[in-house]
Amino acid sequence: MAIATLFRNPDTAREDFQVLEDGRRQTQRTFRVDSIERVGALTADGMPRFGDPLDGVDATLKAVQFDFRPQPGDFWSFVTVTYRTVLLGSGGNPDAGAQVGDARTNYGRNVGSETVFYSIDGEKLGPDGAPKPVVSRNAIVTRYVAVRPPLLLSIEGKVNNAPFTLPNVGSTGSGDTYNAGELLYLGYSGPEPVSDGVFRVEYEFWPRRSFEVEVRETQPDGSAPTVRGPYAIIESANFSPIFG
Repeated sequence: MAIATLFRNPDTAREDFQVLEDGRRQTQRTFRVDSIERVGALTADGMPRFGDPLDGVDATLKAVQFDFRPQPGDFWSFVTVTYRTVLLGSGGNPDAGAQVGDARTNYGRNVGSETVFYSIDGEKLGPDGAPKPVVSRNAIVTRYVAVRPPLLLSIEGKVNNAPFTLPNVGSTGSGDTYNAGELLYLGYSGPEPVSDGVFRVEYEFWPRRSFEVEVRETQPDGSAPTVRGPYAIIESANFSPIFG
């Protein structure tokens, strides 16, 4: 597994606070990761997860955005994590008043780049290629339970094989439903006690239009490459047991 290390002194975090227009505070921490692969970097040992508090500074500041910047020539990458004040619940505590059965979904955004060697029209972009911005999202579903849910290791790392709904997006009361093959399940963290008999569990998903890939085969005569696929590279599974 890749390892993430803090790139700057965490003691200076208080000096970097910004006050947003709605009164929330925001700060950032940058991590150096010994991986140039997005999934490996964002799941590295020592990398915060979406919703994690800013330890040792202010527990109401939560990790809400991850900006991924690979350094291909050096085989490592930077990930800048943005922490922002959470205003849900009472007194900035998102767990205040939570009852068993409550759930909500929040999205995060990951921004990075990758090198491509052909345009969408098949034109070669020179020997070094060109950087292409890549934006992806993750979804954290927070559920409050009375007992620890099963790990379901047979489902982790797989995509949904049928439509699946993430509940109560942004505490609005409505959910987002994804078609088969549009959600990757990464497992859960917790449970963490929040009150007598109530525990918080956070499930992580990656939504994407498709997790299938296409392969471009270079032609000897230098003409536009042949595109083959899409090919499925991730197994699918029934997601219904995840939330019980």
